[in-house]
Amino acid sequence: MAVLQGVVEFVAAADAGSFSGAARTLGLSVAHVSRQVAELERGLGLQLIQRTTRRSVLTDAGRSYYESCRALLEGLEEARDGLRRDQNELRGPVRVSVGGHFAEAQLSPLMLRFAAAHPAITLEFEVSSRNVDLVEEGVDFAVRAGPLAASNLRLVSFPLVTLAAPEVRDRLGDLRHPSQLDPALCLSLGHRRWTFRRGAEEHAFAPRGRIHSNSGSTLVQAAAGGMGIVQLPGYYGREEVRAGQLLPLLGDWTAREPFEFHIVYPPQSRLPQRVRRLIDFLVAEMPG
Repeated sequence: MAVLQGVVEFVAAADAGSFSGAARTLGLSVAHVSRQVAELERGLGLQLIQRTTRRSVLTDAGRSYYESCRALLEGLEEARDGLRRDQNELRGPVRVSVGGHFAEAQLSPLMLRFAAAHPAITLEFEVSSRNVDLVEEGVDFAVRAGPLAASNLRLVSFPLVTLAAPEVRDRLGDLRHPSQLDPALCLSLGHRRWTFRRGAEEHAFAPRGRIHSNSGSTLVQAAAGGMGIVQLPGYYGREEVRAGQLLPLLGDWTAREPFEFHIVYPPQSRLPQRVRRLIDFLVAEMPG
């Protein structure tokens, strides 16, 4: 199949924007990728990629050839996935980046169920809130809190709940309206504004409590210790509410915008069947 020599490396370099990124994606050396692309260019008699010190940029001819090659490789991948669907077997690596308490509490059990059901899948499950370059690092998809302009698919939406310890609730007296909350007593999650809605009425303010964190678990502990009031996604504080350590406030008010998680995958990417099946599984199994 001499006609395909260098094509995989060329497409990977175009997707990643660099030979080093392509090498990481393919598990090959940078020298091998560069050599294969150079051989492809010599065979075609055209320069496909302009090399710079930091990036690899497609020429006009390279962009045209890339579209044809990408369609060809996607067709081969689809044909292979079709055979595997017929055999009801998914095979190969899936690399996922997810963030925070939600990942460990909600996503980890689902990921493990999927891996157990498909023993030919290898799963790399990174729990991190850092910004991930999906293409450069070879990540199939990430799960991130939104709303995100670059999101591809909403995974789940959680209502925000407002919670306080019983002794703090008692000090608030006859609490009927969010304007009665003292911002200096409200602890912030990632400096988010607090929003409330009841029918057509809305109220919002910036919390100014003495503790702020991007960790909902930390804020739950602070609230349960009587250090202030928190507004958090509804998957936080459930055990503390059941145990009577925290009480919901302003139950007839809802947050104007729920807390959403989105699945983000590389743009212009045709996902392998194993990745699409995992995404479909997560969407189907996730409540909300």
